[in-house]
Amino acid sequence: MKNDSLLFYRIVRDFLTIYLPKQRGASQNTAKSYRDTLNLFIDYISASQGTPLADISFKCISREPVESFLMWLETDRGYSVNSRNQRMCAVKSFLRYAAEKDKILMPLFLDVKVIPKKKDTRVREIEFFSESALKAILEQPDRNKKNGQRDLFFMILMYDTGARAQETSTDVPEHLYPHMWRHSRAMHLYRNGMPLPLVAEWLGHAKMDTTMCFMQMLIQR
Repeated sequence: MKNDSLLFYRIVRDFLTIYLPKQRGASQNTAKSYRDTLNLFIDYISASQGTPLADISFKCISREPVESFLMWLETDRGYSVNSRNQRMCAVKSFLRYAAEKDKILMPLFLDVKVIPKKKDTRVREIEFFSESALKAILEQPDRNKKNGQRDLFFMILMYDTGARAQETSTDVPEHLYPHMWRHSRAMHLYRNGMPLPLVAEWLGHAKMDTTMCFMQMLIQR
């Protein structure tokens, strides 16, 4: 193994076994994700450049192969934009660490650092139920039993207050997740004449753009 390759793999080893767990205090899941990313990245560099794994070094890395790697993740591996961005952060973190260990690598890190995070332009579907469906749902709990009374209470609480998932819990059916209650209440308020800015205030949204998703869904439905 050449000296350049030896340096490269030593830094990979120290990044994964010393920096992440002992200095950064990364969780096992984070450390595993970063390790998987580097393994995938190194394999990609080897395959795309026709370089044996034992000969991989920092000389094989620049902004162009990093961007090609990110594109490959989306087009060939089917990664989502969010997963692509997470992998990019892992590569950047590794190169930052490498530059701190060997300042000659700083230009490489600075060149890759400016690769922008990709925006997810997909419009997410927001689920909600109609007012007639709400009536049918609220009739499901057995009001003669304590569990049924409890579930009915939480259903009404989630609907009237727009409580988030972390703010309450209940044993209502799994597909009726807490945010669906928030979305439904907001939609019903809007359909019954509440101005959109007031709906945004009721939801606690800091930006009107977030609330506009409900407008889009209303038009679609």
